[in-house]
Amino acid sequence: MAARRMIALIGTMLLAAQLSPPLPAQIRSARGPLVKDEIARVSLKNAGLVIHGYRFVRPARIMQKNPFGDGGPSLQVDIANEGTTPEDFGLVVALFDREGRLVGAGTGDHTGKLDPGETVQVKVPFKDVNQDAHLATSLQISLELKR
Repeated sequence: MAARRMIALIGTMLLAAQLSPPLPAQIRSARGPLVKDEIARVSLKNAGLVIHGYRFVRPARIMQKNPFGDGGPSLQVDIANEGTTPEDFGLVVALFDREGRLVGAGTGDHTGKLDPGETVQVKVPFKDVNQDAHLATSLQISLELKR
């Protein structure tokens, strides 16, 4: 008797899960060539948040023992909230060389929620994984909503 109730309960739960509307995607990603010497225009949208572009920054570190230490390469990403509600988010960027090997990785975020109509520039530093960032030819950007 208890086994039948358990099977009925599991069946009901599975049916309810199938009838429930799907949750909106929390993360969106895009991959493409890395533009190094100018502002790159892109369009990656997640809910009301839109990445409009980025700039790859590689500071000159002449005569330093570790040119990849503090203040290493970074991506400055332009993000706008074109939606109707404030949104909190996080970014992750991965850099790849010609062979598809990972040569850099970094994260960035915005303190608090980005209000509708607001635009910010988020710095994504490549702190710990960056020794071969100068070899990067492509990147993948992921924009995650924090809810």
